[in-house]
Parts: sequence; C-alpha cells; structure tokens
Amino acid sequence: MPPTASQQCRPGPSHPRNAVGPYDDLLSLFTQKCASDAARNSQPPLPSLLREFFSFLQRRTDLYYVRDEGGEGHRMGFPLGDAEKIVLASFREFPLRRVPCSPSRTGTAPGTGARPEGRAEGTQGAAPAP
Repeated sequence: MPPTASQQCRPGPSHPRNAVGPYDDLLSLFTQKCASDAARNSQPPLPSLLREFFSFLQRRTDLYYVRDEGGEGHRMGFPLGDAEKIVLASFREFPLRRVPCSPSRTGTAPGTGARPEGRAEGTQGAAPAP
C-alpha cells in the first residue's frame, strides 16, 4: 500500500542545517565555482561538483590506488574495494531528507496560504508547524 500524502509529507529526523562545519566557507566557494562553471557548460551543478571533487582525489590522494593483497609495508592505497566502501560509508553517515511538500500536498490552497474549505488546522494533510 503506498503511503498517504500526510505520510509522504511528514518531516524526517531533525537536521542541524544551521550547524557550521570547519570547512563551510571553503566548500561554499568551491560549490559556487563548480555551479558557475557547470552553468556555463549547460551541465547540472551537483554532478559537476562531485566530478571535480573526485578528480581532485584521484590526482592528489591515494584513494584511487589499489594495494596488492600481499602489499605488506606499503602505506599507499587501499585493498581492492575498500576505497569505495569508505566513500559509501561517508555518504551514508548523513541521513536522507524528504523534499518539503508542495502547497497542494499540505492541504494549503495554492498561492493563498489558506486552507481549503472543510479542512481545519491539525487535520490529515495539514502542513507541519515550522
């Protein structure tokens, strides 16, 4: 059974969007530059940003070096498959979030901010409190 509109629009776990990381300023500049370059080349910005980031890792780190199974004494690179596990674990460290519901799915009449007739605040489909 597919989820109802109110279940689909339920907010996910809280996420500290206002939290500031130690590299936010640097990463924001990087993101803006990648988005600007992507727009000039008619490309979507997020894949462009990720491509540049992984290009950097490939050129400047040992993430893409595969260490032989018997590579005792070598500190460079990773056993086959371990680099991918590290990247995936980093992605999964942060929870996915749902896109906020559009007015038509929250029970609010489009463009008015008013509830449709017959629907009181707090009923199924009502927008979550901010």
